[in-house]
Amino acid sequence: MLDKNNENQRKEEFDQLVKQLKNNIKSEIYNIIDTMKILKKINDNKLYVEGGFNSFKDFLTELKLAKTQSYEYIKLATAIETGLLEEDFITLHGIRASIRYIKTKTNGIIKKSRQNPINPLRFQLKSQMSYDFYKKNTKPTGFILDKLCSDKKDWLEDFIKELKSVKGEK
Repeated sequence: MLDKNNENQRKEEFDQLVKQLKNNIKSEIYNIIDTMKILKKINDNKLYVEGGFNSFKDFLTELKLAKTQSYEYIKLATAIETGLLEEDFITLHGIRASIRYIKTKTNGIIKKSRQNPINPLRFQLKSQMSYDFYKKNTKPTGFILDKLCSDKKDWLEDFIKELKSVKGEK
């Protein structure tokens, strides 16, 4: 009889703790949603300036908030604001799943690629001096090569002819 009572008490205690845990998690998610909206409002309206901060990143650093997480929260708040995501989705599926969801839904729409669509060139230089110079001056080198191709193409063709004649090609 005592063992049965003890089992019932343990089961009730477990059920009570699970219920309390679920409530805490739900409450925490609502607090996070509120935090998302606050961060978005501070960032969008540049309210961090009122606190004496030069940038939103400075504000986050002072409050010891993780930048990546804060920007993900702002993306989630934006998704809620635009109707892409419902608050209920976040409470049901959690933060990570919500972030994955908006990343799949906004792939290529919200965040444009910063990558240059033109592929980089790879070629072998004959001297270390040339390599050192071009390595140190990559941007001017790209500009010079573009300029040569667009404005002085005849020079390039002359160089190619000279190279072929040196190599014995026709």
